[in-house]
Amino acid sequence: MGWFELFLLAVSLCFDTFAVSVSGSCSIKNAPAWRILLICSVFGIFQGAFTLIGWLGGMSFHHLISSLDHWIALALLLYIGVKMCMEGVSNLRKARRGESCAEVSVNLLSGKTLVLSSIATSIDALAVGITLAMVNLGNMKLYGGIAMITAVTVVASLAGIFSGKWLGRRLGEWAQVAGGCILAAIGIKIFLEHTLFA
Repeated sequence: MGWFELFLLAVSLCFDTFAVSVSGSCSIKNAPAWRILLICSVFGIFQGAFTLIGWLGGMSFHHLISSLDHWIALALLLYIGVKMCMEGVSNLRKARRGESCAEVSVNLLSGKTLVLSSIATSIDALAVGITLAMVNLGNMKLYGGIAMITAVTVVASLAGIFSGKWLGRRLGEWAQVAGGCILAAIGIKIFLEHTLFA
């Protein structure tokens, strides 16, 4: 897996954070800049930490399943990708029929809500971390990739907060579909590299 694929992975992981940040933008309209930056940093730190935890877990049993690693990477990334696509398409259909997609404002100024939202948006990063253990990244790419995931998540959160509902309504579901397609494509690429081109 190269740096470009790691960047695409980082981008595809941040769409949930973007959506939550859009939803919570109303709750932090008048918050000082340091508070907004703190909120975005918490999202990024959780995303990076969950990726690292997934990698550590994956490495602990990688030797037992090394002959199946490409199948596991394919299954995990396809599952996450297809799930994201289906949710995005479902919301697009609801929007076309004029139904509400149940936009709920999230109070990101509440520490408890922020932590729970950060955990919820980072669950996929656990599976991605396990996948990274399967593809045997070197230390530089691993830590660089985790730093990239953290930084891209912080930027996505900032974008969600500052764009608010205007951009979220127009791009939210399409962004989710795009993120799902990217994850599925990376899973297929890993599988092909380990089978056809090994």
